[in-house]
Amino acid sequence: ADATPTPDLAAIEAHLTGPGQPFELEQATIFGHQVTAFKHRPRSLRDVLQRSAAFGHADYMVWQDGRRYTYAEHLTLVANLAANLQAIHGIKPGDRVAILAANCPEWVLSFWAVTSLGAVAVGLNAWWTADEILYGIADCQPALLVADEKRLARLSAEQLAGLSCWVLPIDSDFEAALRDTIAESTDEQAPRALPTTPITEDMPAVMLYTSGTTGRPKAAVHTHGNVGSLLMVSFFHGARLMALHPPAPDSAPNCILVTSPLFHVSGLHCAAVTGLGGGAKTVWTVGGFEPLRVLELIEEERVTGWGYTATMLHRVVNHPRVRKFDLSSLRMMGGGGSPIPAPLQDQALELVPQVRETM
Repeated sequence: ADATPTPDLAAIEAHLTGPGQPFELEQATIFGHQVTAFKHRPRSLRDVLQRSAAFGHADYMVWQDGRRYTYAEHLTLVANLAANLQAIHGIKPGDRVAILAANCPEWVLSFWAVTSLGAVAVGLNAWWTADEILYGIADCQPALLVADEKRLARLSAEQLAGLSCWVLPIDSDFEAALRDTIAESTDEQAPRALPTTPITEDMPAVMLYTSGTTGRPKAAVHTHGNVGSLLMVSFFHGARLMALHPPAPDSAPNCILVTSPLFHVSGLHCAAVTGLGGGAKTVWTVGGFEPLRVLELIEEERVTGWGYTATMLHRVVNHPRVRKFDLSSLRMMGGGGSPIPAPLQDQALELVPQVRETM
């Protein structure tokens, strides 16, 4: 297809990036280089988190196990966790905090708490074996390891004792402690505030590991500026599409189904971070991929968007009960990781023809 912007699209982009507009451009110096950047970009992930207070009691996270979190509740829990990490574990800017767990609310809470302190959230692959876990910990040298019980069970008592960092288990007491802190406050007390330690956009925020196809996995470092720019590009793309194809006045708010792991950019950057930045509801599966549960969640939560791999899409569209579910809420779908065969795309579009222009 011709990728040249149409005159209409070119005009839309010129308007959105013009003076005084949300996506106004400017020249900025990043790591000593002059680059074109969005003028109104967030300077840190904490900026993004603070702005989420505007979404109040709207849902931020809905989990397959029944747990739900509003934006206001999430912000309070993150502020409490950040204070605990600072006071109890001494986490400070630049420290690395490794997170080793399956997708769960505590993973997301830990990520936001760590980055709001100016520390670096390190996503360790939850599928790693004991040898790979020990390699990752030795490589990133964290001050703290936040890990669920299943992952910790992969390490022997001797291996755990030999770790050079503190370990904070994700167990039944993890979230309870955060909520107990909230319950102890009185109506007269102000909610605990987020940290105020200065954070600049060139500071590291995230480390995620590659797959290790050419040797050991390697940690890719993402700065606060990297992730903030990703947010702005995502929102700019959304704004230009909305201008080209204005949504109906009664369109439901964005609701994103997440079936990707948080230790990967698809689950972390493109769901947990982008979802929070845009005030969307994110719906999360738990454990192994179950196509029937995916169909149930789309119908129950009125999911509007889903990002998948080819295998996931194949399993959903070929499920024997797929036509029993109401999938009419979907309006944005897309996949990656490997080519999506044209016959599979056609099969999906037969089920959800309303997403033809966005798939």
